[in-house]
Amino acid sequence: MRGKQSDTEKLPVGQQKEVDGDDPLEADEYILHEWAARHGNPDPRAQQDAALQRLGQRLRAKPMLPLWLQQDAGNVAYDLPLVHCAVEGCSFEANAHDKLERHVSEEHNHLLAEVAACFPETLPLHVRRMEAYRAAVTWACQQRAPCVHKAIDRKALKAFREAQEGAKIGTAICFLCAQRYPYTNSLGEGDKIQWKQIIDPGAQQILSLSLDAVTKGLSYEAYWETYVCQHSCAVQDKLREDLKDWTADVQVGSDILRIICCPEDKSCARRCKPNAVCTECRAPICEQCWQHMQRHLSAPSHALANDMLTFYPPRDIYAKEVTFMELVCASPCFTAMACFSLEKRFLGDRAMDQDAYMPRHRLVARGNATTFPLAWEELLQSMDDAAKTATEGSLCLPKTGADLAAVINVIIKAGGPAERLETHANLIHQARVRRAVVLQLLADAKTREHPAYSNLCLAAAAERAEDLPVDGIPPE
Repeated sequence: MRGKQSDTEKLPVGQQKEVDGDDPLEADEYILHEWAARHGNPDPRAQQDAALQRLGQRLRAKPMLPLWLQQDAGNVAYDLPLVHCAVEGCSFEANAHDKLERHVSEEHNHLLAEVAACFPETLPLHVRRMEAYRAAVTWACQQRAPCVHKAIDRKALKAFREAQEGAKIGTAICFLCAQRYPYTNSLGEGDKIQWKQIIDPGAQQILSLSLDAVTKGLSYEAYWETYVCQHSCAVQDKLREDLKDWTADVQVGSDILRIICCPEDKSCARRCKPNAVCTECRAPICEQCWQHMQRHLSAPSHALANDMLTFYPPRDIYAKEVTFMELVCASPCFTAMACFSLEKRFLGDRAMDQDAYMPRHRLVARGNATTFPLAWEELLQSMDDAAKTATEGSLCLPKTGADLAAVINVIIKAGGPAERLETHANLIHQARVRRAVVLQLLADAKTREHPAYSNLCLAAAAERAEDLPVDGIPPE
């Protein structure tokens, strides 16, 4: 890279032509040149790029096609082999990836040695050579427009069809944290969630954890003593019923240890009950949970048993079709921000105008998505303030007026006569607020002994709710 230079400095010939031409450089303009290894760049990455370029130049012009198809002009959908060698002049083909790896490592090791030396020495030599070959193929493909051929389309469609056979592709739920992860290799090697035997041989360990670690971190008794026993009898009875879907009885010798988990995707060759675990049972365990247990020999911090259970949402949210705005009115704090645009001309064709999980057509997204971190300090302060006011009994709910406007801001841009402007607010379905529904949400939360609503005065909430519409859009 070259910046501003004085008149006394001699510019390269190419730059002199640009300066002396019809469009000379302005005072704040610069000419950028690559500082490659051949120019004396001491950066090791420049040396690696130069080595990769030399290796890439030894490959064919169309590395995605075998040697015999380089000059094909008919664009016929031939049935290509699974793999082929892209080195110039090499006609090797095979139907197994390991054969290509063996061929590349043995026949072209002299070409790959320089680039392979750039990879970590902890990797086996044949792996480094294969990675160097892949990097060279990537470099060669990036130097020109993508190679288009019917034979490549046929090969890709064939691979796609084979990948869909059986149970190779799907989504599994982690046994410990209940997070969903997609998999493409039947929950095997390479997937972020994999099958694991729940009870290790000899029944001395459960998911590589000792029985003491499981008892302390995952057991039903530990969860109950830590997070449930402080509630009233009515709440305990409700939680005891809800926990039946989130527990499993592990057979440890002659004893049974009940643990907190998500047995949704548990599998057993003996076909034992969904909430029972025997020595033949296995379950999907995500990579995050497994690595934590291997490193710390303890239950994962994000496991369900670590007070991460949210159970089921209140049934009234679905039965009464509670809107987003009604939930905001009944919430003590708001920890998210979403921005989106609505266009009146597409009213009726939008996904938000259709029933959830029941789209009439396939949906695609077009445009830009922008994400940025929120101010976590302000969120924490907001939650601390909400917890403090809830403890003191001074929590003001439901949100109305300025409090509601502080968290919800809707801007509608629409034209037309002035008499139509008042109806534009009805375009936003989730802006509807029903006073009785909001008050019922607050009463249900207090009945459930939610900590944020334990000291809420329902009489004061009813008086405050007079500022909300009976059934309509809240005023500005």
